Amino acid sequence: MQVGHTSYVTALDYLPPVSGSSSSGTLVSGSRDTLLKLWDPSTAECQRSLSGHEYQITAVSHDPGSMVLLSASLDSSVRAWDASSGVCVRTFEEHKGPVLCLLPLCPGFFVTGSGDQSIKLWAVDSDASVKTLRGHSDSVRALSALNPPCADPEAFMSVSFASASHDGTLRLWTPARGRLATLQGHASLVYDVAAGADGALASCSEDGTVKIWQRAPGDVGAACVQTVELPGTT
Repeated sequence: MQVGHTSYVTALDYLPPVSGSSSSGTLVSGSRDTLLKLWDPSTAECQRSLSGHEYQITAVSHDPGSMVLLSASLDSSVRAWDASSGVCVRTFEEHKGPVLCLLPLCPGFFVTGSGDQSIKLWAVDSDASVKTLRGHSDSVRALSALNPPCADPEAFMSVSFASASHDGTLRLWTPARGRLATLQGHASLVYDVAAGADGALASCSEDGTVKIWQRAPGDVGAACVQTVELPGTT
């Protein structure tokens, strides 16, 4: 009988059901106990436990073009798993520090951010990274796509995304052009970034603020248009 995690849960993802299936999909959880667990959302039963990481799992996602799960860990690796069998099909090990975030860009390709200050671009079916992006001076904590979901693998190099870092900045990138812009304004570590369809970005920081940034059409950068201060932080 499968049981739950033995330490706190650090990452979640939802894997949609296969087309034509009566399944309600699969909920995937990652934990400080180093395990991934696959759950049936309709019954709350654990279907499978996946082991392989040596330290805490920091992020979980999936490749939109396949049944491949992706997990990142403090052990400096990313693992790809066959969701149907639970087998680890590939391990990505080029980062020199903990992998803190990952982001699928389009079918077959994803990016990762690490404590080694780099962002790496990967193909799901290759052990070697496609490209390394550098610019941050501290850990890369979060990633967010700036475009609507991309269904064309050929468009991988032109998909734009944002990164948030412990260096206090946000940066905007495309795989082809590298860094497009640096957004400065936070006074401390930036923990997360989220992009909206209207060109807006939201970022949150240890400085106690949430900042809203707006990208103008045709402009590679973004301007801070609003700062929300949490009560008791000033």
